[in-house]
Amino acid sequence: MGIHDREYIRDDSPPSLWADKPVVTKLLVINGVLFLANILIGGGDWLTYKLALTPETLTRPWMWFQFLTSGFVHSPSSNWHILGNMFLLFMFGRPVETVYGRREFLTFYLTAIILGSVFWTVRQAAMGPQASYCLGASGGVVAVLLLFVFHFPKQTVLLFMVIPVPAWLFGLFIVGSDIQLAFQTGTHVAFDVHLIGATFAACYYYGHWRLSSLIDRFPWPSRGRPKLRIRSAADDVDPPPPKPKKADVALESEADRILDKLHREGQGSLTARERKTLENYSRRMRKRRQ
Repeated sequence: MGIHDREYIRDDSPPSLWADKPVVTKLLVINGVLFLANILIGGGDWLTYKLALTPETLTRPWMWFQFLTSGFVHSPSSNWHILGNMFLLFMFGRPVETVYGRREFLTFYLTAIILGSVFWTVRQAAMGPQASYCLGASGGVVAVLLLFVFHFPKQTVLLFMVIPVPAWLFGLFIVGSDIQLAFQTGTHVAFDVHLIGATFAACYYYGHWRLSSLIDRFPWPSRGRPKLRIRSAADDVDPPPPKPKKADVALESEADRILDKLHREGQGSLTARERKTLENYSRRMRKRRQ
């Protein structure tokens, strides 16, 4: 099976300057633009709190857009909120996006944000409002972080930016801290939303889910009337596929070997030559589909 046949490596987006950027880069830009726009607009942080989640969101359908938009705005009173989330997304999101591809990664990230938002509003309704707003990308970021841990458990990461530890221990520390802090009162951080993201990542990984495949199976309404044409018997006969060149077969085999190594040993195990091989093969497959 070639790299273009793998569900997590496909990329059908049209070539352009913005479309060719990784999803992680686009998410960083969107979060940063909204943060700066809120500062420039002013007005008592009107933009941020318009997009943030509130306890009333659940019972007001016209506000349901906040289930998603709340994951793209951050506390205007602390730069560390957005800097911490975006740093973790940048560090752990890139290798996860490499594994799953842009479309699947984006679907996973947005789903994690929505699930955390819905859980927060349900908890607020069940236990009484305990906060006025909920905002931040933490639910999606923690989900991405845990997915990285599941795929690369032996990869070395820096705990507190100083202590080198395996990724599995780092993930255990994050989840354990969130569980402990979730039961403390008086905190302004939605640690339970973090745990929803971690739980979703575990279900996604061990359940072998593919969210983009589920979306494709949904009976979306067709756009416009179907075009009719007369079919002949020759239309039912598929033309013989072109024979692959020896160079393409060799490159495909090498790409499969490198991807298997990526799954076993992590992204850091790839040599510069192996990274270049994957880039060349991916570029050739995109040109073939055009």
